[in-house]
Amino acid sequence: MPDPTPLSLLTDFGLDDPYVGMMKAAILLRTSNVNLIDITHSSPPQDIVRAAILLFDSYRYFPTGTVHLIVVDPGVGSNRHILAAECEGYRFVAPDNGLIDPILRCSSASAVYYVQPEKIGIDAYTATFHGRDIMAPVAAELAKGKMLSQVGIKTHEWVKLDLPFAKEVNGEILGSILYADHFGNLITNIRPFDLEHGDIRLHEVEIEVAGTILKGIWHTYTDVQPGELCAVINSCNRLEIACRQSSALAHLNVEEHDPVIVRRRSDT
Repeated sequence: MPDPTPLSLLTDFGLDDPYVGMMKAAILLRTSNVNLIDITHSSPPQDIVRAAILLFDSYRYFPTGTVHLIVVDPGVGSNRHILAAECEGYRFVAPDNGLIDPILRCSSASAVYYVQPEKIGIDAYTATFHGRDIMAPVAAELAKGKMLSQVGIKTHEWVKLDLPFAKEVNGEILGSILYADHFGNLITNIRPFDLEHGDIRLHEVEIEVAGTILKGIWHTYTDVQPGELCAVINSCNRLEIACRQSSALAHLNVEEHDPVIVRRRSDT
């Protein structure tokens, strides 16, 4: 038997209810030769943008050939499509609501299909749980080696997502807070290439957030004292505002979408 196919799951279901377990059961009913990996089930309920960002920052860390199943689906039961897609050697199954659009737009070699449940023998399903009744079985069939054409019909159309990107204005990089992680670190939409395009060196910058000015971008959290705020480039290659051994969110009392400004320090 070949090695199990990695199959990841990213949802907004949480772990208090049986929904994640039901989806895994639906997968295992079709194939047991999978390695089920949870990215997270704590994506905020019905927040498509957050889930898309979490997926975008995570999917490349898996082996090529991984099937990614993403279910954040506020439009479940409507006439929205379900997508099966392939990009960069990975396969994706998700509702057509923008979840995988950032990944598809970064590659010119994407293949996208509208799922047709009857192609894999699904002729009845509930209106409120397509994740279990359609998407999980499709992901299982792809993990077994089915082609995209065997689960759907090819399309060149899918829902686009309006993600917040950093931009340069008058020599400053204007970004925003995307979310706070479990530790209270503030994850922003500013990436190193944004600073490079702005011709700003990392050690020459100051960062303004919630009226607070941080000097420089540090290598790691331990470069500052406990309880001190700092800026770092995090493990997902994003500018992050942190507080050593504490919560930057609690210290700064900010919210998602609040502005973050990076500029050249006046003393350099």
